[in-house]
Amino acid sequence: MRKSKQLNEKARKKAVKTRPGRNGGTLLEGSHGKETGRPPKLLKQLNLELKKKGFEPIKPSQIQEAFEIILNLSEEKIQEISLDKEMPFFLRLISQKLLSDNADEIVEKILDRTIGKPKLAIDHTSQGEKITPKFEGLSLSELDKEFERRGLPKPIFDSIR
Repeated sequence: MRKSKQLNEKARKKAVKTRPGRNGGTLLEGSHGKETGRPPKLLKQLNLELKKKGFEPIKPSQIQEAFEIILNLSEEKIQEISLDKEMPFFLRLISQKLLSDNADEIVEKILDRTIGKPKLAIDHTSQGEKITPKFEGLSLSELDKEFERRGLPKPIFDSIR
């Protein structure tokens, strides 16, 4: 028996009202024949199953807290975590990376993620000196001379004079 007929028979048993269909058959009121609906997507289904088993999604604050705690552990404790198959894979992976040859890079990345990179003040122009406009305090005639000396077009000062 086809699946759609099986569904219709199940629906008939549940349904109370029927009405005649346009092709001579009977239709069940409140039913469209597809009782199961579209199958859930694979990841959505996997997530639902994992939630039913008690697994919850990790929040960004929990990741940050885990990083901060793991940085405070002894090497022996990190070694324990890296070998414990009952620990979340995330913690085991971080522990293994901390025990590897490039641990300094991993620590730097963890610190950047948890604390943030230090703010850098970069002075592009003045080598640390106070920036003041070079033409401040010059008269209009002195400005004219300076523009002429630099080969710049003369500014229009009509509104100022």
